[in-house]
Amino acid sequence: MPYNYPCAAFLAAALLLPSTTYAQVDCWAPRETQDSLTTQKFTPIRQTLLTLEEIIRRNAAYRAAPEPVRMRTTIAAGPSEAGGARIFVRAYPPMQGTIQIWTSDRCDVIPQSERVAASVGQIYVFINYNVQEQFLQGSEVPKYEGEYAGYPIYNGWIVMTKDRRLPWIPQTLRDRLDREEQKRQRALDDWNAVKAGRKPLDEAAQMKTYEMLRKSDPAGAEKFLASVREVNEETKKAKADEPTTDAHLQGHLKALRDYRATFTETQLNAPAVWMDKSGEGRKRLDAQIAAHQQLTADEQQQVDTLGRESRDLDRQARTEKDAATAAQLRERSNALALNVRAIRKAHTEKAFFLVEDARAGYDLTNLKPGEKDDAMAFKPDPAFPDFTDPFRPQLIMVNFWSKSDPKDNSPRTQWLRHARETFDFSAVAALLR
Repeated sequence: MPYNYPCAAFLAAALLLPSTTYAQVDCWAPRETQDSLTTQKFTPIRQTLLTLEEIIRRNAAYRAAPEPVRMRTTIAAGPSEAGGARIFVRAYPPMQGTIQIWTSDRCDVIPQSERVAASVGQIYVFINYNVQEQFLQGSEVPKYEGEYAGYPIYNGWIVMTKDRRLPWIPQTLRDRLDREEQKRQRALDDWNAVKAGRKPLDEAAQMKTYEMLRKSDPAGAEKFLASVREVNEETKKAKADEPTTDAHLQGHLKALRDYRATFTETQLNAPAVWMDKSGEGRKRLDAQIAAHQQLTADEQQQVDTLGRESRDLDRQARTEKDAATAAQLRERSNALALNVRAIRKAHTEKAFFLVEDARAGYDLTNLKPGEKDDAMAFKPDPAFPDFTDPFRPQLIMVNFWSKSDPKDNSPRTQWLRHARETFDFSAVAALLR
């Protein structure tokens, strides 16, 4: 059934918006109930969500959409008692592109409405909900965007609690060091897996293939055998180099554990702060890496000399009229060019460990204990909300969204802005206990 309200209320809401025509809500589609709300245990939080729905439905500005819409409420909670509760009130136009959204036989919208992102404006309210998704993804630092109705805004959400308590706390130095240790342990574990899979080919077994090939394709058989021996030679060389990488990765892990041991328990439990706030340390690191990657004076001299000789021989080959002589010149030029690449490759392999050591040192030694105001990142507060009383609203987060660019001042943007400006936040705050 359509949702009816006094004409005077609609007129007052319409005057809030600059457009000359406003569509009333065509009707309110049947409410959706999801997850655990149908169970008896969740009755208290269900009633809270229904109260929130009524607060939203009373908002005349939200009902005065700038285009014909049908409204639908979705309420959900759980599935566990610690899962929090959610209410979504969405406004759907008749069509999304070529897709018919409104059903023709009753006041409803098609089940696929959200799958095709048909809503043009919606109000979300989350209760006691895990803050990881909305606030602690990416940098793990919620972005403070000012105040609204006496409450802080973070990442576009109005965060409502008693006494303005925030649902996140600083990550500790222990947290960050544990994370860094896990990262370094994963690198060592991945390397050990690579080593375990690095096995030489069974040459005796390959010889059977070689003998079989030799009967039908002698030249191909020789190439096959040469390839087998080349692979085994490369594997042998790689195995010989493994202790260097072992020491490198194990050293990173030991450095972290030694660094952790320099702090007291109190320091480890203090907020972690990042010391290179100015970025000067990063600049020094980049300069250090560039220095490691640069050839030594002796290597550069060799590369310059060999490269010059290679280019001279190549030019001679291009002007040489005798084909055999030209081929010899090109062969010598290519050999010198290969020597140049070998020098660069050897330097790169040697510099790799120096570069990684420098990065590991930077990542580690810039982690220090500090004050809450300087915390580098945050995590959900395990004590808030207090889920020993899971259906008591302790944290309420409110969000207003329209399918428009917030900067374009379009009718949709103005519509949701006015809905927020006239929203009854005091009624919502009264639910906090």
